[in-house]
Amino acid sequence: MARDRLQNILHLAEARENSAVKEFASARQLCEVNQSKLSELRSFRDDYEFNGSIASQSAGQFESTRRFLCQLSEVIDQQEQQVTEMLSKVSTRKENWLGSRVKRKSVERFVEKRTLRWESEEQRREQKELDEISRRPNASF
Repeated sequence: MARDRLQNILHLAEARENSAVKEFASARQLCEVNQSKLSELRSFRDDYEFNGSIASQSAGQFESTRRFLCQLSEVIDQQEQQVTEMLSKVSTRKENWLGSRVKRKSVERFVEKRTLRWESEEQRREQKELDEISRRPNASF
């Protein structure tokens, strides 16, 4: 019964670790996607600024280009903020995963030690019973 409880605790620790590693991987993947979007936005802005020759634009086109670049800069700022938040989330998820991994390993070691102790105690009991049987005057094997 106690062995079953310990195995249940070990399975729970393993499930928590698996859940934590999935959350970490998911957060890391989402962060990579957001970083890629940020890189694309920056590249687009750089290309647009480089290719949008201001000298050949009329006043209306210049103002329109300026507004567009301002809006694009705001979107880039928001994306940078999102990437920063995601990096923090990734770090937190990684810490959670590593913490659950340490806990699982501790439970695993405890279960192993306890199992060895139970097996040793069982062997001693069996040996004691065999010794008692062999000491009986009419021991028959």
